[in-house]
Amino acid sequence: MGKEHDNYALVAAVANDKRQRRTVRRIGVLALFAMVACAVATILTIVQPGGGRIDGTRSESGEQVALVELEAGEPPKKIEPPVASPTPEPESGSDSAGPQPFDYPALPPVQAPLAGGPGAIALTFDDGPKPGITDRLLDILAANDVRATFFVQGWRANDYQDIIRRMASDGHQVAIHTVTHQDLTAISDADVLFEVNESIRIITDILGTPPTALRPPYGAINNHARGLIGGKVRIVNWNVDPRDWQTLSSTASYNHVVANLRDGAVILLHDVYDPSVDAVPGIINAAKSAGYTFYTVDEMFALGKL
Repeated sequence: MGKEHDNYALVAAVANDKRQRRTVRRIGVLALFAMVACAVATILTIVQPGGGRIDGTRSESGEQVALVELEAGEPPKKIEPPVASPTPEPESGSDSAGPQPFDYPALPPVQAPLAGGPGAIALTFDDGPKPGITDRLLDILAANDVRATFFVQGWRANDYQDIIRRMASDGHQVAIHTVTHQDLTAISDADVLFEVNESIRIITDILGTPPTALRPPYGAINNHARGLIGGKVRIVNWNVDPRDWQTLSSTASYNHVVANLRDGAVILLHDVYDPSVDAVPGIINAAKSAGYTFYTVDEMFALGKL
């Protein structure tokens, strides 16, 4: 009986061990099926018809940038966001474009150069003197050894006589621009005579010698006004005008003047605007580099340029 019991126990133990191993194998098979199913599901969510796949790329900040379909085996590509089209340049003459070139009349061609250089030019200034601005201009001219012509308004000259004296002592020509900047073609004969004669008197009282040149305001002159003025002064206008009073841009003034330098050029600027004075050093450097020589308007007459 004891031996039979031992044999039964052994057989039972062996059978129980077999059952455990079968159970383990079943669990293993089920786990394998589960893994395969997960893998298949993952593939189905990635692989698309036609052999492509969808790749999402992210920016450095981690934000989604773009999605693009790629061919199988092709490395992912980063697609940047669309770049905005550049803002078109403002059309010439628009208010937003800043100072624009003006419609200047055609300028005569460059004339034959003078001996020793391409030509004689005159730098002239209207409407001053204005304290601070004219003083700074005189410093610039002195530093560059350039003499200019100043067409001054009589009332300003009377108020700022020390500046007028410095102009003369620095070698510049002091000329007149009427007393109160009147259009000589639009006022009475008596007013024309006053504007010219009083200007002459003011400068003569300050410097001891009468002025020899007049620039009519706005360049406005006619035969009748010329007849009233007679031979008291030479009438001098200009042929290079950057319209500095309108642009108030040193760059625009510089560009226009330098582009129109030529023998006999009479350059018009105003010594009552800082941007006009700011343009002067560059104009002087450009003109000298090109071989031009600066003269006063009286010297230009003597040279036969006016």
